[in-house]
Parts: sequence; C-alpha cells; structure tokens
Amino acid sequence: MPRQNAIARRQSDALRLEVLRRYFDFSRGRPTAAGIAREMDLPTDTVETWLSDPDNAQFLDEVVPLWPNLGRARDVASRYAEQMLQLCIDIANGHVERARAADRLKAAQFVLAIAGVRATEQEERKPEQPQSNAIIVSVQVGGVPATEPLDVIDGQSWVVE
Repeated sequence: MPRQNAIARRQSDALRLEVLRRYFDFSRGRPTAAGIAREMDLPTDTVETWLSDPDNAQFLDEVVPLWPNLGRARDVASRYAEQMLQLCIDIANGHVERARAADRLKAAQFVLAIAGVRATEQEERKPEQPQSNAIIVSVQVGGVPATEPLDVIDGQSWVVE
C-alpha cells in the first residue's frame, strides 16, 4: 500500500474523528454507520471499518461508559471556560507567582493551540529519503561489470535509476 503524505493522513484522521464524533452525538437519537455515511457522503463500508477499527474500539470502550456524565461536565466546564482561559493567559504571562517555567510554557502552548497556532509535528519535518554527506566511490576490480549501477549510502546499497 502506498504511503500517505502528511496532508492526506491529516484529512483522513479528521474524517475519522468526525465520524466518531457523530457516532456519539445522541442529540437526534442513536446514529448508525449508514446514516453517518450518508450525511458525510462517505461509503458505508468505510464508516463501518473505521467504527470497528481496534484502535478506535479501545478509545470507544473508554469513552462509552463516561457518556452520561460528559453532557453535565461540558455544561459545568463551559461556565468556567472564560475564567480558565484567562488563568492560562495569566500563567503564560508570568502573573501567577508560583508557576514554574514548564507550566508557563504549557499554558502558552494551550492558549496558542486554541488560537490555531501549533508547532510542526516532528514527523512532518523528516525528509522522505535518508540524507547523507557520503562520498560515492565506484571501483571495479576484474570480473563482469554490474548490470545496474549501485550507490552505497550509510552502509546500504541503492540501485541508481
């Protein structure tokens, strides 16, 4: 299977998360995979596969028992959201005397994330192919020349195409 690029992977992950969110939105009754697929214009078998994915299943097993309490918790949290955001801003700005530097950094990252500013993920910064400052030397000592030229980079041979 070809490797997805970072953008395609993020789009796929965002769709999966939206499917899971809709699966647990009981505001209009119990959703079905077919209904979610229809609403999102996705194939039903794709939605069913995502919902039955073992990685999602573990997450779902953890979330489902908490569902009745989440609505109440969301109501309580929303009443304090503005106050808590201001506290995070105060910590980030150093206005809370006993806040450690690590706490200030976390608070700043949290506030920036809410604003849509996030650090680039380490995986996105990795180059696709190994980078090296290798010197390529081609030596032929008797015998028949190779049918395909080879490069040796970091101890691995690569066919030159």
